[in-house]
Amino acid sequence: MTDRIVINNEIINELTKLSITEYGNEAAVSSSSHLRWKYLDNPSGPTYADILYQDSQIIGRVVYEPRKFVSKDGSLWAVNPIDVLIDGSYRSPTNFPQLMQGIRHHDKSQLVYFSPNNVSAPLYEKLLKFRPVGTFTLSGIPLRLDRVLTNRVPKWICSVLGVLGIPWRGLVKGVVKLLRLGVKVSLVSNQPSAADVDSLNSYFLESPVWVGDRSSAFHQWRFYDGPRFIYRVRYAFSNNELVGYLVARIADFEGMRAAVILDCVVRPGSSSRVSRALLADAVNWALLEKADLVATLSYGSSAIATALRRFPLFRIPKKMSPQKMAVLAERLNEKRNNEDPDISLTLADLDVF
Repeated sequence: MTDRIVINNEIINELTKLSITEYGNEAAVSSSSHLRWKYLDNPSGPTYADILYQDSQIIGRVVYEPRKFVSKDGSLWAVNPIDVLIDGSYRSPTNFPQLMQGIRHHDKSQLVYFSPNNVSAPLYEKLLKFRPVGTFTLSGIPLRLDRVLTNRVPKWICSVLGVLGIPWRGLVKGVVKLLRLGVKVSLVSNQPSAADVDSLNSYFLESPVWVGDRSSAFHQWRFYDGPRFIYRVRYAFSNNELVGYLVARIADFEGMRAAVILDCVVRPGSSSRVSRALLADAVNWALLEKADLVATLSYGSSAIATALRRFPLFRIPKKMSPQKMAVLAERLNEKRNNEDPDISLTLADLDVF
């Protein structure tokens, strides 16, 4: 039996138990405080879930996280399916489709979007008939070449790259220093006022494509209020006006120490110079943190997405990516048709980081 519920404190305790059984106590999704922040404090509205039962026991769940998108055409509400899990003892050809039978049925949402991993992607594409609308672009720069190319090249080459990595990092450091020179913006870590963030967000209300809301309420919740992850947020000011910010954190990525950039939100019209300064600042920070690489994902043609594809980052070939990173998105209800929704995404729009 499957039941749709609005998540509350009581059900979070049960969902935590399910997570611990699968992932252990240390995983973020096994932390009740993390789930309360993620499910209950979301400024986009109530988070709800479809729960799969065996008698009275919870054996599976899919959580639907609401997300507001904006563009020149107004606003629309979307859902991002997250934290899909079925107890290992009850996985079967029938339980997954039963759990996911409501994925296209949401009273107040006009869009569903998500990016499954390589293991689950065939289930969504073949069983649930979701069609990929595209793939994420992986951008980044390697800092410790031997670490990044481990298992991709012979060991002797890795040894050589380990030696060459020292002058390479020196070159990168010099380049990012040059990129920050001559740019008339000041970069600070102090959090600006809500009015400043909302003023910057207002420029995206005229975006030609749908982008996730970057209001001060979302900004505060996503990057400051969570109990689990610590983000480095750097703000760019020009003539005392907030013109952009970049969000990053250190994370384990395929066994490497990665400086992952979640978002680079820059006022349209100044995006090239400001985004390069912010990216250069992030790469310099990654060097100080002894990261193996800097990496980010982006999808779509919005100013927010394209800001993440600028120098000093490079587009990484798809064959170097450990995942396909397909984007699945579909219009819902009366809006459902054969046209791909024109949306743009970064890691800030996803639950992964």
